[in-house]
Amino acid sequence: MDEIKSFTMENCVISLWVFKATRNRAFSVPLSDNLMNEFKVIKNNCLKEIKESVAYDSGAALAKDAMMMIDGDIDQWNYILQLITAPVEKRHVRSISGLQNNLAYVVVFSSNGKKLYGVKKTSSQLGSKKAKNFFDTLFDGEKLDVAENLVFGISRYFDFFYLDEKFYILDRANFESILGYKDHYKKNFVELLADVNFHSRIDNLPVLQNYVGDNAIQLGRMSAIKEKKKYEDQVYWDSFLNLNLSEGWGINVTDTGKIIISEDKVKDVVSILLGHRVKSLCDREISDASGLMQIKR
Repeated sequence: MDEIKSFTMENCVISLWVFKATRNRAFSVPLSDNLMNEFKVIKNNCLKEIKESVAYDSGAALAKDAMMMIDGDIDQWNYILQLITAPVEKRHVRSISGLQNNLAYVVVFSSNGKKLYGVKKTSSQLGSKKAKNFFDTLFDGEKLDVAENLVFGISRYFDFFYLDEKFYILDRANFESILGYKDHYKKNFVELLADVNFHSRIDNLPVLQNYVGDNAIQLGRMSAIKEKKKYEDQVYWDSFLNLNLSEGWGINVTDTGKIIISEDKVKDVVSILLGHRVKSLCDREISDASGLMQIKR
């Protein structure tokens, strides 16, 4: 986290690219000095309230003063990098239409031989009450500048940064959307359903499949279950079986310790497989929670 916070804005060269997902193309947008300075302010403001970093977790919520981190070998991002390293003079936006219908924009901060990338999903909320989080820019055919009338909305936030082959994520949902994580989640869910270790713990899988469906949030949770592999941890599983009885959770289990998923308990099973069912040390209350951070002893 210190690396990205300490990335210097002094003598920083800034460029902007817009990415069109439907055409798999990226275009460079010339900037005024005024707008370059705005991007420097946005970068610093995004990070000044961040106090901690946690490992990326597709099933977890993210606190406002935290960011997630993950290594940067993601196919969609590698492809975007290839697009925005093309010769700039061949990829200039030439008209206002080139600024419309984009998936995201990428701001490249270049300083002392290093590059920091700030990425923001293009908003569909322009013109609404949420526009207070945006300021107006104008493209005059040569460069993009701050303007009074909205033509292309620049957010006052970034969804994630990329530096030295690492992602620093401020908005997990937008990060996953921009980089096409839903397809990745679907693949992980298929692999989870085919995992013999998972089969040895779970019965009546069609109920789970119907519950997940094509929902991106639920697919993300299945991906997190696959990554955490708590179903392979015998100590964890024995603890679950004991608590299911002592706390009266009512989850049906076979004589061999295999969960029989039912429609009324599938949500509970997912929470347990994620490791999100917790008991408060203060009042002994049990609840389901995401975004858990382990406390150092």
